[in-house]
Amino acid sequence: MTNRSVDPDIEAIPLTTLVPEGTSGPITVLAKQTALRMVIVKPAQVRNLDEEWSDPGVYVLLNRHTTEGIWAAYVGKAAGTDGLSGRLKDHKKKEWYRAVLVKRDTTEGFNSAEVGWLEGRLYDLLDAAEYVNLKTATGQEIKHCNLTNYGCLRR
Repeated sequence: MTNRSVDPDIEAIPLTTLVPEGTSGPITVLAKQTALRMVIVKPAQVRNLDEEWSDPGVYVLLNRHTTEGIWAAYVGKAAGTDGLSGRLKDHKKKEWYRAVLVKRDTTEGFNSAEVGWLEGRLYDLLDAAEYVNLKTATGQEIKHCNLTNYGCLRR
């Protein structure tokens, strides 16, 4: 086991993870302290998402990692009326293994400026990563991130 040092300036946020009994449902992650709700889905699970996922938010499409630990990522936003689930349905033609959807867990939700900022911040974090194969909307590769390098998402 590798001993990883923890940055004392990074504040831990407690998360609640809800794992479905079967394999058909998504994994839900709740961050009550920050009022965020996240869901991890496979392509086939998108059609089964609850109505709440038609809200605005951001998402990251992930491909399977290679044997070298390099994985591809695409960061997007859903600010329109179709929301996150509708936006993911638009990505049926893109090749992806899992998607992480993030939305606000309040009655307020995100406005389009907040969604745009969050998309940009996620993009910046992945762009700063050493081994992420970040992709553009057209599928052009930008960078790489190694799954075994847990500090790769730090600046």
